[in-house]
Amino acid sequence: MTHEESVRQQIAAQFSYLGDRADIWRGLELFLDTDAYLNLGYSRRYQPHALGSPQGRLAARVGRSLAARLPEGGTGERVLDVGCGRGGPAAVLADRYGWRVLGVDLVAYNARRARRTAADRGVEGATSFSVSDATALPVASGSVAGAVAVDALVYAEYRSMIEAAGLEVRTVADLTAHSVGRFRRWSGLYLRLLASPIGDRIERLLAARGLDPAAVTAQIRRAHAALPALGHALFVLKDPRKGLYRR
Repeated sequence: MTHEESVRQQIAAQFSYLGDRADIWRGLELFLDTDAYLNLGYSRRYQPHALGSPQGRLAARVGRSLAARLPEGGTGERVLDVGCGRGGPAAVLADRYGWRVLGVDLVAYNARRARRTAADRGVEGATSFSVSDATALPVASGSVAGAVAVDALVYAEYRSMIEAAGLEVRTVADLTAHSVGRFRRWSGLYLRLLASPIGDRIERLLAARGLDPAAVTAQIRRAHAALPALGHALFVLKDPRKGLYRR
């Protein structure tokens, strides 16, 4: 098995609810809408990160960036969502900005959930989803007005891809304090609570939901240690020939 095939297999296992790597997403269902989203969300300082769909806010933040650069906001235009996950961002983009959104994802389970999300939110007519690799997209050059990739390109060598595609970096907005930084407060709170007198109750709650408390805690410990070294940014990229591409 090549390294690339191994990475694809790991991604599929994590986001198809297979194996211990998926337990962290099951645990996050207690606080976040993981049925529709697979990201940490975005919240201003005055907004609670556990309420009001921080993931929806992130999708809207990305959408505003693209809409500002399309003629008349691009209403009715076809937009590509690379690594669409479970369809939450695509649903926001279709509903709020009036775009026709084509979502592609490496994981078949996600594509199925994305179709359900679109149906639940009344935008199935404005969205479509397929199983595809981001390195071999099923769209013809120039057939979309722009593209978004919400927390998906982290799984690819996006810096080399940007350069190889000849895209120009127009702006970079640092979102770290509003996403990764907010999430680290949660991971720290979890670890403190686990060490408190209610730690046993938390572990029983996780077990009652079919999760492995030891696996969840191990993943959160690793994430908490790694988060200070991670950044979260919104890149605005432009194809000098035609079209826009977002992350």
